[in-house]
Amino acid sequence: MTELGCKVKNCLHHSTDNLCCRDTIKVDGCNAKDCCSTCCASYEKTGRVKTENKTMEGHVSLDVCCEATNCKYNENNNCIAKHINVKPSKNKDFGSTECASFELR
Repeated sequence: MTELGCKVKNCLHHSTDNLCCRDTIKVDGCNAKDCCSTCCASYEKTGRVKTENKTMEGHVSLDVCCEATNCKYNENNNCIAKHINVKPSKNKDFGSTECASFELR
């Protein structure tokens, strides 16, 4: 399991302690050469439910399914990094998020 820090505060699954309330997330970016070409495919924009989720506890560690095959931490579509960070992205072509821990092989 991978430790996850998440700074995407407008995600439905974001907890107040910068963790994720999901048990697993998926990172996309099959042709990525840098962080900006990745995204958290589990991201869901905040809606009315967010106020109810503020009481949900975030997970320090979770399973990360990773389709960023060019990342050195990708092993058989699983992230083997000890810790990753997901943050908001300025590159809207790939979504609103990115895996800030992506490292090209």
